[in-house]
Amino acid sequence: MVYKIKIICYNKLMSKDYKRCPRCNYKTPIDFGRCGNCGLNYAKFSSATNTEAKSAFRMGEKERVLHTKQRPSDVSKMSILLKCILGGWFGLHYFSLGKIWRGVFQIVGFAMAFVYAYCAMKFNIRTGYLGYFVLLCGFIWVASFIIWLVDIFSIIFNKFKYPVSLPYSNQETK
Repeated sequence: MVYKIKIICYNKLMSKDYKRCPRCNYKTPIDFGRCGNCGLNYAKFSSATNTEAKSAFRMGEKERVLHTKQRPSDVSKMSILLKCILGGWFGLHYFSLGKIWRGVFQIVGFAMAFVYAYCAMKFNIRTGYLGYFVLLCGFIWVASFIIWLVDIFSIIFNKFKYPVSLPYSNQETK
């Protein structure tokens, strides 16, 4: 049965009417209700929430969490955009979505920006091992700044990936 679905999927993929599965990134025709590769039910996936993803992160069950561009119903676009613009340097939008390590990277990037600016301006450190450390801080700061800008534009243009998860009672089995 699965083999037959995969053949039908392959034949229909020649057209431009397809969508990608958020679990396995497999191209599936739009009129299919399930993924042809992993069997994810798209109707149940539309009820996935960010609150469930946060609880799955806390419980250490990362395999339950999917990252999708479809904004979940419990997340406001304006709220996330304002958190990103005003507190993006501190990773506020990542922390509110449950992406703790990405938020920590943003905080470290902001701290490195402070170290870079303070050392480069106050002590004029540009050579030796401390100079390399200051240069590394500058690179991390630039990466953090670029990530912050990309996040702002990806939220505006609906390209930002939100972590979502199905509740245990609705979770699909592979």
